[in-house]
Amino acid sequence: MRAKYLHVPDAMLKDVAQKIADTLWGTPAAPAVDNQDNGG
Repeated sequence: MRAKYLHVPDAMLKDVAQKIADTLWGTPAAPAVDNQDNGG
């Protein structure tokens, strides 16, 4: 199905996908943060 939309920029596809996800599942109350220290 991606071949059908090759002319559409990736940024636009990601924006539309995010809007659909927000509509279906709502926006998160706070952004996820990874507090795990990877040591380094």
